[in-house]
Amino acid sequence: MIRDGFGLSGMTQAELSRASQIPRSTLANILSATAEHRLVHVSQLVKIAVAIGADPQVWIGELEKFERKRRR
Repeated sequence: MIRDGFGLSGMTQAELSRASQIPRSTLANILSATAEHRLVHVSQLVKIAVAIGADPQVWIGELEKFERKRRR
């Protein structure tokens, strides 16, 4: 969700870093397509969603659905 939202936003990593107040190096790790899946703190998820104009509640809802399916 974060990578897709970022791609659609048209922002650079530097712009997203400023808007979300998350260090660019941290964003680079989160956005890297080749990096291992990593945990993203919910506050980071919300900051990124707000910065790119996405609804963080929708993202959290999607994560909840994913987790419920995974546990079945």
